[in-house]
Amino acid sequence: MDAAHIKRIVQRMAIQVLEQIDDGEIPILIGLNERGKAMAIQLKEAIEKEGEAEIEFYSFSVSDAANATLPDCNDRFVLLIDDVIFSGKTMFKALSLITQRFEVARIMVATLVDRGHRRYPILSNFKGMYAPTKLKEHVEVLVKHGALDQVILFKN
Repeated sequence: MDAAHIKRIVQRMAIQVLEQIDDGEIPILIGLNERGKAMAIQLKEAIEKEGEAEIEFYSFSVSDAANATLPDCNDRFVLLIDDVIFSGKTMFKALSLITQRFEVARIMVATLVDRGHRRYPILSNFKGMYAPTKLKEHVEVLVKHGALDQVILFKN
């Protein structure tokens, strides 16, 4: 998947997210780790361009969850964003932290690539592509100048 293909997918996902935003609601987009942040920035820009909606954006490093500074998510629509979802562990950690700290109105998940093979009961509400891989295969999302540039599937 090249940058142009990624851009089209993100634009489609933006329309799907806009359909979930209630009138007057300002969703909070939270990009997980480096590539989730890049994905969230692109999705935020596409949502704002497509729907002229106001969006709040934050990034969150799951590996440093204990020191995470998060916005007030009480009674808000939170969209957690990552580049790839595989076992669901990263998303589960983020969901756990947010639900321990806040009483959100609702949480949804957006990912560029869904690889399947979950160990945790996490679904991606918005996914760019479903690519069930074999366990020894790997999906790599490359970021160039802060934007998603390529998705590569390879065998270990």
